Amino acid sequence: TATPTPKPTVVPKPIPKKTVVPKPIQKPTPKPTPKPSVVVTKKYVPKPVVKLSLSDQLAQLIPMKEIFHQPSAGALVQVPVNFWTTTPETFKTSVVMLGVPITVYLAPTYLWDFGDGTILQTKLRGGPYPDTSIRHTYRGAGTYFSSLTISWKGSWSASGNTSAVSGGAIIQRLFSQVNVVGAPSKYIN
Repeated sequence: TATPTPKPTVVPKPIPKKTVVPKPIQKPTPKPTPKPSVVVTKKYVPKPVVKLSLSDQLAQLIPMKEIFHQPSAGALVQVPVNFWTTTPETFKTSVVMLGVPITVYLAPTYLWDFGDGTILQTKLRGGPYPDTSIRHTYRGAGTYFSSLTISWKGSWSASGNTSAVSGGAIIQRLFSQVNVVGAPSKYIN
């Protein structure tokens, strides 16, 4: 009789254990509690209206010109230097204030400062040679800074009424540099 051959025992392979990572529990994010809203009300602040007086308006309208002198370079000691300005002798304009047309008439007064302490006030504006109405003789060589202060005064008229422009004179200032050199001199018998 034959002995039965034993059957080999099959050892089952161990099954690897699966590592289970638990999913994080998501907690619901709490909704922010609404804070009481603050309503900011801006106060209406009107923008300032720039009001120009008649004098301020005129100061912007009057043409700014220049001053000149002859000779323009190399003026000589003890020889008169001729001065003038291109500023107009009169100024007339019309402006509208509060819906009313106003006509303005102005005339200048000139205050010349020749830079050496000499001052001349006049209603004349001078002119290039042969006009010698505004001239000055420098006694020493050097660089002088001359200036001209123009004061505008006048009147305005509107709706048949005429009055002086108030608020003081409208002032303009102009400057120029004068170079004065010494001159050689010879005495002849």
